[in-house]
Amino acid sequence: MHRTPGPIEKHRSNPQKIPILKKPAVKPSVANRSLLVRWCLALPVLFGGCSQEIASAPTGGSYGMVSEEPSSDHTSDGSSGGAVTAAASPASPVSTADACANPQSWRASHDFSFEASNAAPRFAEAINPLIRATDASPFAISNYMAPGCIWKVAFSALDDGAASGPPEHAVTFTEMFRHPAGLWTVAPQTSGWIRLVDAHGQTVWIPLARVTGSAVYGGATDCSSLGSAKASGVIPFSASALHLAIPAGDTTLGDLLGPPDSSDPPGWAVRFSFSANSDH
Repeated sequence: MHRTPGPIEKHRSNPQKIPILKKPAVKPSVANRSLLVRWCLALPVLFGGCSQEIASAPTGGSYGMVSEEPSSDHTSDGSSGGAVTAAASPASPVSTADACANPQSWRASHDFSFEASNAAPRFAEAINPLIRATDASPFAISNYMAPGCIWKVAFSALDDGAASGPPEHAVTFTEMFRHPAGLWTVAPQTSGWIRLVDAHGQTVWIPLARVTGSAVYGGATDCSSLGSAKASGVIPFSASALHLAIPAGDTTLGDLLGPPDSSDPPGWAVRFSFSANSDH
């Protein structure tokens, strides 16, 4: 009985070369090559300095370590010392041995100065001389690495009075962008403090909300100092009744600040700048 061979048997008896279609090589454009190079340069910065060890909290003062992630509505408002955008990604890698990769605390120097505001000129005129007249640092910047290799930073005065237990003036840390030249807050910090010594020698803690800041390292090879730092925040309206003594006499924050100029949160927007030195 004769059987007609099937297609597979026909192929076996008479094999033929099946043409293979090759995808033509595509030469990357100059723009694509440039983007690839930028990503390759950025990868060591993003991942090279991160180990499996989680760095401890900064020393040189106590913080209320409220590990709070900023909510989705906390975005940078572009004010002085605001958050960094992707366009500002670093172009040179950071060595894991770099001192800038370790947790630090930097205390503000006596050049700490509030910017004079047209709405409240009396505040800067009264507070800046108090800062220069004392050895107490009014402010600080501290950072540490949280689980997941996420750097956190707090722009706030150090509460040295807390020898044991949680400090009275707790702050929240916010996510930090670390660059070989400095650091920035990624999103506003919920709370912080400025510490003053008034004309009667009393310590006065001024609360801050919605703090953003940036700092530039003072040295090219280490982070023992911050050459310049800028920050902005809001003194909440609830602090208006806070009493303090200035050379002209006793007063309140509300009297010095005048009508509130911020609605989110209600209060007074302030900006200030300073240099700082590390506690290490």
